Amino acid sequence: RIPLVEEAVPAELEPGDATIFVGNLYHAGGANITQDEWRETVGIFMAKGFYRQAENQYLMVPPERCKELQLTPAELRVLGYGISGPACGFVKYKDPMESIFGIIDEETVRL
Repeated sequence: RIPLVEEAVPAELEPGDATIFVGNLYHAGGANITQDEWRETVGIFMAKGFYRQAENQYLMVPPERCKELQLTPAELRVLGYGISGPACGFVKYKDPMESIFGIIDEETVRL
């Protein structure tokens, strides 16, 4: 059920604090009552690697484009080109980082 307004619990933070919560939590922002100040919000969203994403990043950012951009191994993994443990995402029984990009490092998964 949708929660009632009177069930809401405020999370009051100090400058520099952060709050982290799961995506299915009902949440809202309160009014910015400061004078002549901005209140910044940064939203970072991640999901377990075995969940299928809504957008196919391999079509949006194909390997050829990744090579042109000279993306780092960390950037390639964020795009989904790495293995999601324990065993999701292999290409011809190899980690895509190795089979597509020729990258072998400490995060490369071997069968």
